[in-house]
Amino acid sequence: MIHYTSEFDPATGEPPMPSAAEPSRPQFQWTIARKVGGLSAVLIFFTLLLLIYSIVTLYRMQGEIGEISRLDLPLTELTNQMEIAHLERQIAMDMLLRLARGELPANPQHTPLQETHKRLQRYSATLNERLSVAATIAQAGYATPSKVSFMAIHQALQEMDSVARKQAERFAAMADDIEAGRPLNVELLAKVEDQETALDHTLERLIDRVESFTERDVTLLSAHESDFLWVNAILGASAVVLGGILTGLVIISIRSNIFRITRHVSDVTQAIVENRPIPAAPLSVNSSDEIGHLAERLSHLVDNLSSNFQKRDELSRHLKKVATTDALTGAFNRVKWDEDQKLAMERARRGHDALSVIMLDIDHFKSVNDTYGHDVGDAVLVETVKRTQQAIRQIDSFYRTGGEEFIILAPSTDLDQARILADKIRLTMADTPFETVGAVTISLGCAQFDRDGDDDVEKLLKRADQALYRAKEGGRNQVCA
Repeated sequence: MIHYTSEFDPATGEPPMPSAAEPSRPQFQWTIARKVGGLSAVLIFFTLLLLIYSIVTLYRMQGEIGEISRLDLPLTELTNQMEIAHLERQIAMDMLLRLARGELPANPQHTPLQETHKRLQRYSATLNERLSVAATIAQAGYATPSKVSFMAIHQALQEMDSVARKQAERFAAMADDIEAGRPLNVELLAKVEDQETALDHTLERLIDRVESFTERDVTLLSAHESDFLWVNAILGASAVVLGGILTGLVIISIRSNIFRITRHVSDVTQAIVENRPIPAAPLSVNSSDEIGHLAERLSHLVDNLSSNFQKRDELSRHLKKVATTDALTGAFNRVKWDEDQKLAMERARRGHDALSVIMLDIDHFKSVNDTYGHDVGDAVLVETVKRTQQAIRQIDSFYRTGGEEFIILAPSTDLDQARILADKIRLTMADTPFETVGAVTISLGCAQFDRDGDDDVEKLLKRADQALYRAKEGGRNQVCA
């Protein structure tokens, strides 16, 4: 009885993995989840960069906009108000001077000199008030990054305030004459006109500095907006490009490894279907993720499968040899004879080739058994097979069909060649004595297959047997055909 040992784990139903063959895995493995997570981390990192930059830029812009709304806009508005107040003041001053010079005729519609002087004082007070507020705002700008610009504006305000104060002193000198109704001093009027011109120039410089500062604000905000858009675009494009590259690399890596596994499985399956040896090439997947782990397990499984198939083939060959070989002598048995003679006759018919058989029988073998025992008889059989196999050709086959009866199948051999081969075998036996029993002879009968007629194996063997019988009857140790 043949006993089979299962090579499968009864608990899991899977073939055991040889622990010695398994490579040690690194502590950290780039699994698919980690690859996708890493890709997401890169994209999130770029998104955070974009968000942080946006927050910082917006915070800085908010500070600058706050500065503009808190300082620049009020200062610009005050400058406009000062310009308007100065224009109204100039109109009143012009009318006052013309009235004082008598250039305007006495007309009830014209404003009297005293009333015009009061209006001039009111406009001057408004201008001075605006100058004071503007100077306070300009001083507050010293604590900002635009300190230099605010200092220049404050300097212009101080110059204008100085000119306005001098003009106020001259207005005060004119007030007594105007209240008393006395004619105004011509020299004083000329100085007032000169001082008013100086005040015009000072106001123009102030307006120029405020306008240039305002233009700086617009340019700065435009630059911030442009930088904001460009950096956001660059970061966004970088995230898209890098994300696309990383995604492509992950996809290519996964698809490449899956393709290798699929191709390896296909090769193994094809080898099994075609009953070929399973490919021994290792499954090369350079990855530490789940696909690499799967490839490693699959490689071990294929190795075990290949080993099992090799054992199966070896067992199959062994069983075939047992089934077709005589256990005592090692010659082919009758089962093998039945297979081979059919194929040989078919080849002879198709190829129009000669085919002969030689029947061999050991002379007086029964007396050997009776005299020396069956052990010696078995030794004689083994030695007979050994000498015969050394004498025949590679194309010939040797079969044991009975106790001391043998058949030689000789393809591409006609009757004359078969007789020569048989005589060679006979001499090999007769010329060298056997141990214990001494000389042992054989008788041989030859017959050729008639490929063109209705010959068959029974007729062929019958003719060979008749030839063997004649050799026996003729005194043994001879060849008949």
